[in-house]
Amino acid sequence: LQARYLITVAPPVNLYRFDQLALPASARWSLIQGGQDEVVPPHKVANWMRGLAVRPDVYWREPASHYFHGELIWLRRIIAACLS
Repeated sequence: LQARYLITVAPPVNLYRFDQLALPASARWSLIQGGQDEVVPPHKVANWMRGLAVRPDVYWREPASHYFHGELIWLRRIIAACLS
């Protein structure tokens, strides 16, 4: 069974290696990131994305922290839109 969709929220690229991340060519990928993330530095996520062979659809919310305090309605809408 292969993944058809991947949603990553604040992927901890500063803590773990994601170089083994392999998606089927037909899979869709969305990446959600807060611009004020205090756990996963946003600039590290941006730098990591630049080196990817496959580009995700990016949903960047500048005022959002790692836990999306005050942004959960936005987060829910984005995830629902990604899955529709």
